[in-house]
Amino acid sequence: MEKSNQNASWWRLSLEAMHDKRLTDKDVFTYTALLDQCTDELVCSVSSSEILALTGGRVSVCTFFRCIERLEQHGYLTRTKTTGEKNTYKLADIIGLKRQRRTITQSRRTEEPEQETKQRYGKYQNVLLTVAEFDRLTAEYGTKANSYIQQCDSYCQSTGRRYADYNATIRRWIDSDIEKNLPKDEIKRQEFSEIDEYLQLVNQFDD
Repeated sequence: MEKSNQNASWWRLSLEAMHDKRLTDKDVFTYTALLDQCTDELVCSVSSSEILALTGGRVSVCTFFRCIERLEQHGYLTRTKTTGEKNTYKLADIIGLKRQRRTITQSRRTEEPEQETKQRYGKYQNVLLTVAEFDRLTAEYGTKANSYIQQCDSYCQSTGRRYADYNATIRRWIDSDIEKNLPKDEIKRQEFSEIDEYLQLVNQFDD
């Protein structure tokens, strides 16, 4: 919870304090003014003159200190006296601000999948791959994968080039070279095979 703008037209209110019959309206007003100045840890250091300015003069100095005493008595805050005009106020977490913030943070962490840390490969350590990506590359392409990792590493070192996805880049290089090196007869056989599969699929729908 960040400090709110002092010029804002709204304040955070505690329903617990508002419905507590032990507190006066000015007690609640004082508590609200303190809450508005608190940090994430529900702590604020303010002087009585600052609080009076925040309340628009609706609470006098004497009334302010009586409000503080009642709030402290009923467990809404603890006060630490310091040298100078300012006191430090620690507000009780009666409205669950901290618990709510922790719950939201934990839920966000649960929703966000953890990303596997990438390792550096190659002589110059320029190629970034997860262990799973490296294992799949070597399983699918054998020793050719290591050769292309080294090529990519050297190319990045000499040109200063960087890739957003080294796994996809290396796969594209390998597949492109494999296609270039295929004999023409093999390419034709693959094309005819694709046409046959397409015709078979069309015939299934016709039937």
